[in-house]
Amino acid sequence: MGVGKWIAAVVLASSFAAAAQPVQPHVTALVGATVVDVDSGRETPDAAVLIEDGRIVRIGPRATVAVPPGARIRSMTGKWLIPGLMNMHVHLGLKLPGAAGAALVGETDPQEVLRMAGNARRSLLSGVTTVRLVGEDHGNDFALRAEIDRGEVIGPRIKTAGGDHRPDRRAWLARGGRSLRARPGGSRADQAGRGLDQDRDLRRHRRQSRRHLGGAHDGRGAVDADRGHPP
Repeated sequence: MGVGKWIAAVVLASSFAAAAQPVQPHVTALVGATVVDVDSGRETPDAAVLIEDGRIVRIGPRATVAVPPGARIRSMTGKWLIPGLMNMHVHLGLKLPGAAGAALVGETDPQEVLRMAGNARRSLLSGVTTVRLVGEDHGNDFALRAEIDRGEVIGPRIKTAGGDHRPDRRAWLARGGRSLRARPGGSRADQAGRGLDQDRDLRRHRRQSRRHLGGAHDGRGAVDADRGHPP
């Protein structure tokens, strides 16, 4: 056997041997924090939290949790751990009146998506792991969610109600709009095809909001019938 064929055979054999080895999960252990169980209110001091391939697999007192060899250990002594927070009313691309909004006049969609990505990152780093978007422009929420899901952008899990699609035709035409397809959110069918999260839950949201408000709403309904927009 020639040297080249011999080297190729060794490389091939090594590849098969590597493939036969079980893939070891990536494990991180957070140790020393106080973990709060928000269901019971119980606190577990000096706890250990095992995270395997991005998922929490075990929580308990450090003395009872076996940390596997090779795990990445991060000391959390003096800190408190709670479940991720959920923000149910979010506009990542919000443009406020006044100086803040004036500074964004002429903002393009790519610029807005980048600004939304920055807001999403700050939300996650502040402990918010799920956000419910209740109105964004031009499908930018769908674009951002796709990049977060692919791991290209750091941000919370996004549930979105899409953009405004109501046929407020006179005002829309006065602003230069020509068709519903060109509106800020696009037609509902267009948005549904891109993965709209909330249409199926609107009636339930309305019932819950009215119940929580005790019927004290303004007659228009506690939830926007098109976007699931709560008060």
